[in-house]
Amino acid sequence: LSIRRQRQMCIRDRIDKMFKDKGFQPRGPYPMGGKGGYVNPKTGRSYHIDPGGKYKKGTEYPHVDVNRTNGSILPKKKYPLGDKLNDN
Repeated sequence: LSIRRQRQMCIRDRIDKMFKDKGFQPRGPYPMGGKGGYVNPKTGRSYHIDPGGKYKKGTEYPHVDVNRTNGSILPKKKYPLGDKLNDN
């Protein structure tokens, strides 16, 4: 594996451990790999590890999406797993 890929996997492993240690509940078949997510049972917010990809607007790097509960006026947030979120 490339150094970059190994680094991303290591970061995802640490994030998976952090969520579980804090009592977040995994949802879906493979939350650490982007198929599912983690739910904070106290707030109802869900967290999704997004592997990123190439889109019409450019390349989006791996990041964590924070989805607010239904009815919240706060927007969805994205936190990069590396130095930057996208090429823009």
